[in-house]
Amino acid sequence: MNNPSRNICITNDFGKTIFYKAHCSCTDDKHTQTLVLDRDQDDVITLSIHSTIWSKYSYKWCDNWYEKLGVWLNSQKLKWKQVFILIFTDQIEGENEFMFHGEEQVQSYIDALQLGLEKIKR
Repeated sequence: MNNPSRNICITNDFGKTIFYKAHCSCTDDKHTQTLVLDRDQDDVITLSIHSTIWSKYSYKWCDNWYEKLGVWLNSQKLKWKQVFILIFTDQIEGENEFMFHGEEQVQSYIDALQLGLEKIKR
């Protein structure tokens, strides 16, 4: 099996727990995933994926100042609405995209997880 290489690497290895860092192909340093592959004493295997998500009400750029102000105020209103929904319902709505640049990167992601799975089975 190939070594994981294309935008994914093993950052820590504690026997039955392996940590990975994966980078999005968009090249933004904020778009990363931390993956934790773990096998507990009861042979339960878990894969946790940690990433930052952004509100779907992010500020959008505009050309003139009054349009910018209107868009900014509207985005702030929608963000506060989202805060109140979180406080009273414990629900968060957001989105996160993780882009793969070609089949090689997808295969590297799969290979890294398969390599980790083989290691924690031992």
